[in-house]
Amino acid sequence: MDCGHDHGGDSAGPHIHTHEGGVAGRALTLLVLSGTVAAAAMFTPDQFSRHYLQNKGNASASDANSAERFKQANPEIAKASAQSGGLTLEKIKEYIKPDKNGNFPISVVNLHYMGGDPEYAAVMEGQPVETTGQVVKDELNPGPGNLRVFTMQVTCCAADARPYSIPVLFDGPAPDYVEMGWYNVTGKIAFTRERGMKIAVLKASGLQATIRPAPQGPSY
Repeated sequence: MDCGHDHGGDSAGPHIHTHEGGVAGRALTLLVLSGTVAAAAMFTPDQFSRHYLQNKGNASASDANSAERFKQANPEIAKASAQSGGLTLEKIKEYIKPDKNGNFPISVVNLHYMGGDPEYAAVMEGQPVETTGQVVKDELNPGPGNLRVFTMQVTCCAADARPYSIPVLFDGPAPDYVEMGWYNVTGKIAFTRERGMKIAVLKASGLQATIRPAPQGPSY
């Protein structure tokens, strides 16, 4: 069983290998799987400090890595981009359905990597979106209306968890919020360069408290 670790390189992570084909072998596999799922379910950004999240998150990012990760995570959009006429907003709506308010529901991880595809970024710039994550004061870009929204991506186990974030900019002071609380953030997409990589910024229009989502694996 390959856990699929990725700690900044391309090498595969540690795996468990057994030649036992009987009940004992299957029991061992189930035991490891149950422990992995339990660890992932318990592992959340609440266990990290704000300082850790802001300095650890995205530290190994690059435009090349961003483009490759985006293509791997969004094969439908990559395929649509290759079709005649290129990528359009109408094609994107086939894969990302706007909600009743017209906002595209897009994860923080997807927004983080969106700048890696210039065509996708060009189409989505200025579009209204909603994303969900933990909100903190932005220590990388200080300002009265500057926040960040974080999420964690867990491939298979706690050691794999990695924080991702994007800036959230309010026109004026940020509304009242609870540091490290969970929020639905709405706004329009713009782009900036941060730590050498082009990432999305939300020009925010709303901040609504929500409950923490159920733990999940990779999500875009």
